[in-house]
Amino acid sequence: MKTHADGIVALLDSILQMLGPDIEFIEEVLGQVGERHAKMQVNASFFPFLGQSLIWSLEQKLGDDFTEEQRHAWEEVYEAISTEIIKKIVNA
Repeated sequence: MKTHADGIVALLDSILQMLGPDIEFIEEVLGQVGERHAKMQVNASFFPFLGQSLIWSLEQKLGDDFTEEQRHAWEEVYEAISTEIIKKIVNA
């Protein structure tokens, strides 16, 4: 479980560092992640729960420093990332 959590954090870190004008590259990377998940038969319905876990973890770690604005921003980021991954899973 920890290995998977570390991988998720590494993916989020990489995606956030790549933000910029080359969104197609990010979509390609997320598509590859989706293809790997499809091969492992990961159910796309798991992704909302992962998003909820991410937000909960941020709330626990940051406490009162985690603002509603930050929460909303993280929810949007996760939604965008998971949508690209899910597209590949569903279309595999």
